[in-house]
Amino acid sequence: MERMLVFLYGTLKTGQPNHHLLLAAETGRAEPVGPALTRRQLPLVIASRYNIPYLLDLPGRGHRIHGELYAVDHAKLAWLDEFEGVPNHYERRQEAVERLHKDGAADGDGDGGDVTAFVYLLRHHKPFMLHLPMLDDYSSDGPHGLPYKEEEDDLNAAEDIDEINA
Repeated sequence: MERMLVFLYGTLKTGQPNHHLLLAAETGRAEPVGPALTRRQLPLVIASRYNIPYLLDLPGRGHRIHGELYAVDHAKLAWLDEFEGVPNHYERRQEAVERLHKDGAADGDGDGGDVTAFVYLLRHHKPFMLHLPMLDDYSSDGPHGLPYKEEEDDLNAAEDIDEINA
């Protein structure tokens, strides 16, 4: 398998509502690499009527984001692009991330574990999103009290995301 690294920070992470979709063999291969942390600070907020986690393309604001690295094949990357709504809603871009030990600890020296991985960032955001609480680690059942809601149908979800992007 040609390995392409993807950094996941939201509902596709282990233990989150859409993780099972990531692991579906019929859409390609995704192999866990381990925990990671974005090198740059970015705003991670929860918005929309579905409580979707959004990573905003505003480097230097927010926090370094905790997530998971996966090695994926071309088929899974194509599936991820469709799932994330690339290019209309999200942009897939390479970012530097720091690989962490399995217990979530950094290497300490800060430069031995850096890799480049694809990250999905919201293309456009509404100004109100910058006033939402900014997270450093997403969990649907986190203390924020905003659990992810399954979309009842794709049309409503697309309209909701269009409202965020407008």
